[in-house]
Amino acid sequence: MAASLMFVLALGAPMIASAQCVRDAFLAVSSPAPTGGLRNAVELTEAQLLALPTSIITTSTEWTPVSRFEGPLLSDVLKLAAVQGRALRVFAMDDYSISIPWSDLAQYGVILAHTRDGERMTRRRFGPLFVIYPRDKFAALQTPTMGARFVWQVCRIDVE
Repeated sequence: MAASLMFVLALGAPMIASAQCVRDAFLAVSSPAPTGGLRNAVELTEAQLLALPTSIITTSTEWTPVSRFEGPLLSDVLKLAAVQGRALRVFAMDDYSISIPWSDLAQYGVILAHTRDGERMTRRRFGPLFVIYPRDKFAALQTPTMGARFVWQVCRIDVE
């Protein structure tokens, strides 16, 4: 990642990272360097993340019953990193990754949830960060292709 902008959310204890995660980083957001040069790192504390405006999506997922998910809009998190692109590749702690079109962020109001039903999510319960769409409001989100975009245990996002 030497040639990419690193945006690190330092929330709580360091995680045991997979090959796709950045060691001792809670979340890394990177984008290609326009000139191929090195980028600066920015760290966000848990307090800063929680200070972002919170959005709520009440929905079910393929793995959960209807639940109240809370967290910042994913677009707000990316604004803090000053990144833009056509798509995001979201990585989970277990090395799962999926590409999400940038247009989904505005079309569906995708959030990076940290809380479910009033409790902070843990690694054992889909956390600490979970990409959530308002699945129950849109029939188009109730397909296997869209279900694959609900990523839990998010540890890294690469802007493409």
